[in-house]
Amino acid sequence: MSTSDVTALVEQLSESAVLADPTDLPLLADMHTGFESLAAWAAEAGRPRGEACARAAAGLVEAVILDEAGDARAALEVVGRAVSAFQLAAAGGHGDDEIEYPAALLTEAAPAASAFIFSRSTTTSGGMLARLSR
Repeated sequence: MSTSDVTALVEQLSESAVLADPTDLPLLADMHTGFESLAAWAAEAGRPRGEACARAAAGLVEAVILDEAGDARAALEVVGRAVSAFQLAAAGGHGDDEIEYPAALLTEAAPAASAFIFSRSTTTSGGMLARLSR
């Protein structure tokens, strides 16, 4: 993916993050695909933290789509912060370790992110996850 492609993708994600609503499934699906593309770019560019963040953001968007995010609006705010971090990454001149990706989306914080994503899903889905985990 070229630098101009990454810049255009991040700009598209930025616009989508501003407009994102938990009920706008086509927009959320496009965001999910965009974050998957960013993860692939970050992997190719040697940005492991960026890759982890993009993959986690895609997962968080998926959780919103599936109505498993607990607080969908708060989840989308975290996704918006990820987009802001990728604006710096796409601009260049910043190493992967210099960019402040949302801590909840980094690999080191995976348990915290999982807890956030599924915080209230057992209550909102009638305990389905609890039944499935047995």
